[in-house]
Amino acid sequence: MVDLTSRAQNWALAEQGSIPHLKVILIKWPTREHEAQRLWKILFKFLDKELIPDIEEYEQDLGDSRINVERALIALDGLVDATDHLPLFVGPHGPTPTCNIIVEHTDGLISWMKSVFRHYAPKTDQKDHYRTIIEKFSKILLLISRTRNILEAMDGGSPIQLAMLKSYSMLDLILTMWAAINPETQVFFPPYSIDRRTTSYLLELFEFYIFSDKSRALLFEEMDAWPKSTTDAFATSCIYRLQQLHQGFSDTNVEVKAACPGTFTLLAPTLLILAANKRMRRRFIRCRYLYYCAMCLYLCLHPTSEPVSPKNEDHLRMAQGLVEHLMGNPDIIVLGTRQLIEGRVVTMLAEGLSYPAWELETVYQTMMKLLAQSAFQGVAFKFYQLFEADPLPTPVREGHDAQVKGFKDDFVRTGMIMFTVADQTRDEASLCDNLEHREYMPNQIRTRPQTPSRYCSGCHSVLYCSRTCQKVDWKARHRDECTRARRKWRENAADRIVFRPLTRKMLQTIAVFYVDVLFREGRTAVDTGSYVFAIDFRAVPPGKQYIPFDEFLARPEFSLATSNTPRKSKRKSTREVGRPTKDKKAEEWYAQRVRTLIESSRDTGDRSVFADITTTYGLHEVRTFAKLVRKSEEWDSSYIVGNSVVRRHVYPPSPPLTPMQELQAQLDLAQHLIDRGK
Repeated sequence: MVDLTSRAQNWALAEQGSIPHLKVILIKWPTREHEAQRLWKILFKFLDKELIPDIEEYEQDLGDSRINVERALIALDGLVDATDHLPLFVGPHGPTPTCNIIVEHTDGLISWMKSVFRHYAPKTDQKDHYRTIIEKFSKILLLISRTRNILEAMDGGSPIQLAMLKSYSMLDLILTMWAAINPETQVFFPPYSIDRRTTSYLLELFEFYIFSDKSRALLFEEMDAWPKSTTDAFATSCIYRLQQLHQGFSDTNVEVKAACPGTFTLLAPTLLILAANKRMRRRFIRCRYLYYCAMCLYLCLHPTSEPVSPKNEDHLRMAQGLVEHLMGNPDIIVLGTRQLIEGRVVTMLAEGLSYPAWELETVYQTMMKLLAQSAFQGVAFKFYQLFEADPLPTPVREGHDAQVKGFKDDFVRTGMIMFTVADQTRDEASLCDNLEHREYMPNQIRTRPQTPSRYCSGCHSVLYCSRTCQKVDWKARHRDECTRARRKWRENAADRIVFRPLTRKMLQTIAVFYVDVLFREGRTAVDTGSYVFAIDFRAVPPGKQYIPFDEFLARPEFSLATSNTPRKSKRKSTREVGRPTKDKKAEEWYAQRVRTLIESSRDTGDRSVFADITTTYGLHEVRTFAKLVRKSEEWDSSYIVGNSVVRRHVYPPSPPLTPMQELQAQLDLAQHLIDRGK
């Protein structure tokens, strides 16, 4: 039995290493500062780095290895209790000696924590025990971080002491706990093994590292050296923490609801910074982290009966930041946009239009950037589901009601048109993306359309029915489009107007859709005539940064022209319909362009073909992408051109087009279709 009456004896025997007497002292943490400092010294004495036994000695129970580990575990438990006594660390004249005690022994403490976590934890009920260990260690490390902040604020710590608190060992331990991998089995913990309280401790620790350039560089360096399995486990762990926050909003506990938004505002920026690492970004997007970020934001704001208030401003700005983050990573655009739409980012942005402190145009442009992705089929269908199941709210902004409503209506209409375009080809799987496909298509493809197509091995974005078609398309255009080949041919590609493969496929889809509309509606149609749908991308003349719209005679990104071509007429002249300018030079170029398109398709036996030509207008190059359909037996040389162009000044892109410029061109094209349909 331990003599509880002799306090002095308990302290003396505890200092000598008596485990029972140490437990007695730790029953209640001392309130007097001199006793607290004495207890700190005793605990850190048992956490000396030199006392860590070799794992083989521990398993064979050699020497004092078992006793040293048992003392260390008790000392670590004592430090957890000490985290509730933070006021002891700051006195009226600055940090107390306790701060310096903690800093001086940080290295040994972290070494012991790593050893316990990896080797000496009890083997029974590992799931719950490791969860407890993570929670305890997180609290201790958070204590160290707060001590560091105190020293910095009070100028009480030397550079060496502060550097020790941000050591590589501490970073390694935090990463190990964050990923929640059982160090013995190397198996990732199930999500229910970490509670929300532990998550908040780890989040604060991550904030301590992630917002410092130096420590963030160490973090990414460590991640790059990880094997794939560790990277996957780490990414999955991050997403599980988002899921826990998501689930917390459905909890009836008011305190949980109040805590989750604050925790989320720390977790979301942390994940966005981590996603700057290319390897982590690939793993994160597969785990739907954008969706959970968006949903947590949405649930922070809903349900609410209050109008958008300043306290929500950060959440709305974060929604805008998610979209901007997506735009900076073209390789995840399609999948990422779908996740943001599912997470109701569109709804949050629409509500942001009503917030008085926001610039209306900025929020609207962010919405338009998101909408530009809807040219892709999967994204367009998500937009359609969103508008059908959950109509966008009509924001009210004092003095700007009509403008906001107009923005919202344009957004919805454009989204529906993009969906309609994608819907036209949903059931028509692509067999070959070579524009001259039918000319080179092998006989077995004609007789057996189910023959498997082959992907480009470089970018995996385009399909070909045969190697012949692939060779033809490679020489004609895909060598400049292919993301892998473009690195080798970058200098040559810079001299031409280059699309990304997905942009070209989107243009093909819109061209097919628009020509089908012309046939169906019979607009300006002659039964024996032919139709041309053309999109022009124009390069910037050398030495010019900005060119007014009128000098281009059409939008620099594209001009939209629909041509109805009747049978050959006895008249040699050309009748121009709806021409926006009387510039003779421009009319000659328009006429020559259509002739070139028809001539390029004259030798084909098909009545529906794509054409891709390059011409010169003035000082700049024009790449025309067109869909031609004829009803007569042969192509006609005379034609009637109808063109609808909106006059305004714009900034033309420099070749090759950047992803954002291509997206803007897609959006302008959709808006042009809206204008024509009014």
